[in-house]
Amino acid sequence: MLKVNSYDIDGVIFMNDHYTGLAPANPQDVIITGRSYTHAEETYKMLHGRGIYNQVFFNKMPRTDTRYGRRGSGIHKANVIMTLNELGIQVDLHFEDDPRQKDPMMEAFQTYNNEISDSPELMIKT
Repeated sequence: MLKVNSYDIDGVIFMNDHYTGLAPANPQDVIITGRSYTHAEETYKMLHGRGIYNQVFFNKMPRTDTRYGRRGSGIHKANVIMTLNELGIQVDLHFEDDPRQKDPMMEAFQTYNNEISDSPELMIKT
């Protein structure tokens, strides 16, 4: 199983134009963002401007969807991590700045762990 780390964008990779933020340590690490896919073009431009070319998983909901929000973004991130695990890619550490997203991520991942006995444990660093 391939082991990677994952990174949120806002508050982790992108803090603002005055701070650098974190960058993925390895080319196989992934970026899982709550940003909507409708913001992909501007997001890639920002990442590429920082020399970051890792795979990005965007939220599939447009910002106009009433379910779009911080909790929904946390659930989206958990779903991506669980899907990656099913594909043989284990996320060992996810860098997340938002406790409102961490809680639904941990809830979803706990449910997943209870259903799949050999699934890995996830550490979310806030």
